[in-house]
Amino acid sequence: MTPFAEHRTQGELILIDRLTHSTAACGVVRTLGAGGAARFVATPAMRGALNWQRPLAIVFAPDSDGTTRAVIAEAEYTLVRNGRHTYLYAPQPGEDAATTTQHLLAAGLVVLVIAPDAATAQTIAQLPQAQAWHDLAPTATTTPDANTIASTILHATLFDATVAPNNWVI
Repeated sequence: MTPFAEHRTQGELILIDRLTHSTAACGVVRTLGAGGAARFVATPAMRGALNWQRPLAIVFAPDSDGTTRAVIAEAEYTLVRNGRHTYLYAPQPGEDAATTTQHLLAAGLVVLVIAPDAATAQTIAQLPQAQAWHDLAPTATTTPDANTIASTILHATLFDATVAPNNWVI
């Protein structure tokens, strides 16, 4: 709920009689109680759950991990075709890539980061919901193809939750 003065649609209510289906009362929300606003905060886990995936940033270093930009782009395409909500992010040198990646993860996305240098790769890989590709990759893979990358990411981002009406257990 939102106060009526801030949002007319979310700040109004109508009470319907369950037996006659007639309008029994109507009203507007003028203020919220102390705990009212905090109850309705969407979390990254909830956003990921709506996409049926676990948010994760996978950091690629094309010069050192055997991948190429073209293969990573093809892997992202394969992930999207398989229902993953992804973003292929290639930060520019000097850009605050860690903050941008945190925002994309908070949106519940699977982020494929092509790091421009080793320092950026290390900074992003240290985020709580991030992994370097070389840590996630199958051990026998030296030069992975797009299907191997997509399959590995697909399994790493599987959603694990129990969902009941109005009750998310994440």
